[in-house]
Amino acid sequence: MRSIKELCEAIGSAHFPRVNCIHPDWKEEKARADASLEAAKAAVEELRRHPEKEQAIGMLRGGDGDRIDFAGEALAAIGSDEALLALLDLFKKNDRSGNLAKVMVESGGTRLKPLLSSGDFEAIVLSAFDYSLDEKYACLLGDISSDQAIDKLIYMLFQTQRIQAYRDKAILELVRVGGKTNRKLLDKLKREWVVEQKDQQTQYRKDILRVLKATGDEDSIPEIREIMVADGRVSQAAADAIVSISRRLGLTMEVISFAGSVEEALRKAKSGLDKSAEIIDIEKTEAGERSIVVEAYSEREAAEKAERLLLDRESLEEIVAQEAGTKGIFGIGKKPAQYAARIAKDARVRILYKYKK
Repeated sequence: MRSIKELCEAIGSAHFPRVNCIHPDWKEEKARADASLEAAKAAVEELRRHPEKEQAIGMLRGGDGDRIDFAGEALAAIGSDEALLALLDLFKKNDRSGNLAKVMVESGGTRLKPLLSSGDFEAIVLSAFDYSLDEKYACLLGDISSDQAIDKLIYMLFQTQRIQAYRDKAILELVRVGGKTNRKLLDKLKREWVVEQKDQQTQYRKDILRVLKATGDEDSIPEIREIMVADGRVSQAAADAIVSISRRLGLTMEVISFAGSVEEALRKAKSGLDKSAEIIDIEKTEAGERSIVVEAYSEREAAEKAERLLLDRESLEEIVAQEAGTKGIFGIGKKPAQYAARIAKDARVRILYKYKK
């Protein structure tokens, strides 16, 4: 068995080719580099079994350049708390290397979190995830549940080209984090994609709605309803989310509908309700009419004035001249005509309802 010093020298001599493939010495240099890498790998495995491996920690702390990853692998192979802390030093000194972070998380396991400060633990997990995008980090991101960790979990949903099981892990963790994810999810839900990516947008929105179905609150409902109306591809998923939120929170909801008659307005209002809705109250307002008088010099001008005076859900039905105006002499004494405007107002139905828990 080689000495600790010899093993650390083999690890420290690891390097990648120092010239590019068009250099005349490329073949010889690549052969030397490959040999050094193989020697370093063998040294790491030998160090893993060495009875005095703890002595290598001090020698491995100074790894840099091509040797960083192998120094990290060697410290992970030692596996003690002191070795993990030395690995943390390497991580900090070498631009927070994603590979070192990955090695540290995988080797440290459950010992890592109590060993490090919350800031160091978060930095390592985030770097490891950025390096690999591996789904196995979802649970750790959920444990951290910081703004950055939530962003990473939402980014996993964005990976629509991956299998559903990958995104399901992110959904599970976002649900576990709870309501603090809602604002970020609602902002992403409303983001429009380019036309060529509509299929991906649909999948992304459906995954977000699956989370909101479990975490959404009363304030989430109006924005979810906007998407339900605007995007037919996810309207059912959005409706399901609204029903789930309402049922979970025991909310009293309302639906308002307008039509030419109370019967038609009622039919429209009920058509938007889920079968499990329990109607608490129905308010009905019959369709009606009102008249106003406007002064104008022409029927067209009178109609324009009347339309500017319309209230919500009103429509201008008819303009009738009531009193003729006068032209005057050279404009002097000119007087507008009076027109009667008949205005129709739609019938209105308001239903209050709840979903049974």
